[in-house]
Amino acid sequence: MDTAKVIEALNKAVALEHAASIQYKQHALLVRGLWRKVFADFFFSESRSAQEHAYKFGHKIAALGGVPTIEVGTVHQSLDVRRCYNRISTWNGRPCRPITRRIPWPRMT
Repeated sequence: MDTAKVIEALNKAVALEHAASIQYKQHALLVRGLWRKVFADFFFSESRSAQEHAYKFGHKIAALGGVPTIEVGTVHQSLDVRRCYNRISTWNGRPCRPITRRIPWPRMT
């Protein structure tokens, strides 16, 4: 296994999780209207979940001898709850893609 490639892929996932955490928290703060409490709580919970993922990936990077990134991906703003919710639906699974594409998985025979 090429450790450098694994660390690079994990660091991309960490950067995406950092961005997701900030994005979700921003959504929680910007929600308006009748459903504010429901959506704010949902987005805040997702923010915490993304932080936990970044932390777990960071531990794996450190265990491999690397340094977890502090870089953050792009964060967007919107006051439209539908846009916020649609944006996170496109994020689901995205942080793992750099890992699954780059890790030289052993063939199971």
